Amino acid sequence: MKAFSGARSYTVRVREGQPPGTYRLAANAADFSSSMSLAVGDAVYTDVLSVGRSFTIGNTVYSLGLDNVKETDDSSAVILHYNVLTLMIKEKTEQ
Repeated sequence: MKAFSGARSYTVRVREGQPPGTYRLAANAADFSSSMSLAVGDAVYTDVLSVGRSFTIGNTVYSLGLDNVKETDDSSAVILHYNVLTLMIKEKTEQ
């Protein structure tokens, strides 16, 4: 989380066409409460993301979350990481 400490604004830069998935931004981010801008290609959308909030561009939904993430190491031991700041990218579903 030190990478985020003391900064006043944050921008997450994503490639156009970035595949759907969950991407880690920072570990141990329990106190993270800032809003973030989203840069996709050459476009910058100012202060559109915050934890628990999503933003839609076309048919792609971007959202920030604080998640607990399970991993397996080389010995197949399960490691749980708490309060990982993540960016989730998914395709919008029609309802």
